[in-house]
Formats: sequence, C-alpha cells, structure tokens
Amino acid sequence: MNEFNENQSRGTSLVSLIVWVSVCLLSASWGPLIPESLRHGWAYYGLFGLAAGLGLSAMERSRTAIAERQERKESQVRLEHHLSKLGSCTRRVDSKNRLAS
Repeated sequence: MNEFNENQSRGTSLVSLIVWVSVCLLSASWGPLIPESLRHGWAYYGLFGLAAGLGLSAMERSRTAIAERQERKESQVRLEHHLSKLGSCTRRVDSKNRLAS
C-alpha cells in the first residue's frame, strides 16, 4: 500500500508539472516577446497540455476511488467470512452444551 501512495504522489506532481508548463506556454503565446509564427504552436501545445493534465488528474482520482472501493469490498468479504466462521463455532459449542446438560 505504501508503494501505491508513493506512485500516486509522484503522479500528482507530474500532472502539476504538466499543467504549470502548459499555463506558461499559453501565457507566453499571448505575450509580445514571442514571434507571431510561434504563438499558435505554443498556444496549441499549452491547451493540449492543460487538457492532458485535467484528464490525468481525473484518471488518478478515479483510480484512487476504485482502489478504495475494492479495498472496502475485500474487507467486507473478509469480515463476513470470519463472522460466519464465528457463528458456526458458536452453534457447535451451543449444541455441545445442550447435549452435556
């Protein structure tokens, strides 16, 4: 589980980096220092990077939600299994006590 959290934090920082570089490209494309021939390309790549950053962020959130849901489901199955074993043991002990008395 610790490895998953480390990968998640690295992925989040990569998404943040993509978004920041994209914002820089967009803002530079609107500035007067960039030649007109490069502005459209920089704006295009900036918008593409922002869209990619949003998509990666949404994907990471959905992966996390799916993993949490799966973990809760597995915990519930384990709990139900152990409770059923406990119930069967309790019934056996009760039946033995009834026979002994």
